[in-house]
Amino acid sequence: MSISVRKAVVIESHLLNKPWVPDIAHRDGADFLSLTNVDRDLARLLGLDMNLRAPLKDYTLFGYIEQQRDDAVDALIHEYVRQNDPMADSSQAPVGPVFKQRPSLFQAAAVPETLILDLPHFVTPDGERVPESKMKVITTPKRGVLVMIEATAGNLEWCQKAISVDWALKRIRRAPHILDDLPKLHSAVYRCRKVVSKLHLVCRYRKQTGVMTEHKHLIADQNDWPPDVELEYRVRVAEKAVMAFYERSHYPVSSDGSESSSTLSLT
Repeated sequence: MSISVRKAVVIESHLLNKPWVPDIAHRDGADFLSLTNVDRDLARLLGLDMNLRAPLKDYTLFGYIEQQRDDAVDALIHEYVRQNDPMADSSQAPVGPVFKQRPSLFQAAAVPETLILDLPHFVTPDGERVPESKMKVITTPKRGVLVMIEATAGNLEWCQKAISVDWALKRIRRAPHILDDLPKLHSAVYRCRKVVSKLHLVCRYRKQTGVMTEHKHLIADQNDWPPDVELEYRVRVAEKAVMAFYERSHYPVSSDGSESSSTLSLT
């Protein structure tokens, strides 16, 4: 049996049945814990109803802090792009969520491991006015990753007061022209289609039984969008794979209604 020794963060409160030792990440000389909706110890610390099966499910605080972190990272990426674009208008910096090439831009912009968020003042449901606050969080190359905040008494006390506030969450959507920016396809047999967050090359084909169905091949995930050169390569690979599948799996019908065979090839 092996022995391991590690430092731990112990959180104590009158709201807890016993001292809580959460999983901790160490970054930039500080300790951080995840704000996750399935952590019952965290829910108990925040004073929620523990008779519920999922006491944190309907609260918006964690999603709000997550969006604030993502927006702060996006602002650094936009500033990096602006400074490295000789044609950019210095009086008008780009805005909005960054999806395309975000991980590579995150690295190129040298986004630090941690950021300090400026959180606004708010009023609790019982009328207490809580002033503006600052909170250190861990940055992530992707949007939508669970937020990790510095494990301090001040941050957790702020969360205790903020948890019951209805934080307005922005609905983040990828730019609608995503399909317009793809490389030109070589055949009308297939087309690109976005299914949830993933982009596929899709073809419809007729089985030997006569039933029409579809086959799809994954190209990319919009949350980790590849550079243009790699996207072109992925599309061409998908075209060959889908066409090969279509040629061996599709049973066309001739003009007289009988089954016939045909072969379609890429140009």
